[in-house]
Amino acid sequence: MGGMRLRSATASVLALAALCAVTASAAPAKPLQGVKLAKCSKATRAAAFVAGMRTIDEAERMWMRFTLHERLAPRRGYEEVNAPGLSTWRKSRPGVKRFRYRQRVRALSEAAAYRMYVEFRWYDADGELLRQVVRRSRRCRQPGRLPNLQVVRIVRRDDGRYYVLVHNSGRAVASGASVQLFVDDFDAGTLPLGDVPVRKRRWAGPFDGPPGGACIGSVQAVADPAFLVRESAEDDNAATATCISLVRG
Repeated sequence: MGGMRLRSATASVLALAALCAVTASAAPAKPLQGVKLAKCSKATRAAAFVAGMRTIDEAERMWMRFTLHERLAPRRGYEEVNAPGLSTWRKSRPGVKRFRYRQRVRALSEAAAYRMYVEFRWYDADGELLRQVVRRSRRCRQPGRLPNLQVVRIVRRDDGRYYVLVHNSGRAVASGASVQLFVDDFDAGTLPLGDVPVRKRRWAGPFDGPPGGACIGSVQAVADPAFLVRESAEDDNAATATCISLVRG
């Protein structure tokens, strides 16, 4: 039950784009290609990224493709977001010297960071690939507050039933969580927890113990076992107590 828990989820991102190809023959500036964070709005949960590239010898057309990567707290690494419209190759008109594309994304998640990766390609007149490069933008941080559920107490009453007290030590209301209880090797079931306000506690129960009501070794309670609540920490949701130490009510 211990250890960092992984959350599988994807952000709801709507991608919009505005295309701008520059045909002027002015001397291009270095670097050859790149992507920058043009806008990062915390108020609207939106961001804009601008990618640009210039032609190379023998190139007839230039292509680029955007891929959004997201890091949801408390996760440390970035993961690709499956966002509509971002898997499409954007293609320049034949013979242009410079190619720019502005990609906007919105409905970004709270307490998250985003980077845009762009793959650049150059093709000759016969459609042969001449070169390909990948670049990434600076990150766009989105603020937010998250709950954090912790099991603080397990009680076994005289009737053999169990109750679990859960504390929300985070900075947002925890909604939609449940609690699962194990008595020795017996799964005592999973019960809804209900909303837990910030810095408040809530009981889950009663849980029925194993047949006969015996508790020999230990009990373990896990808050949010289905990973439905995104929290500021995901490795402190479980607690274990010996049967002999249980407080009776």
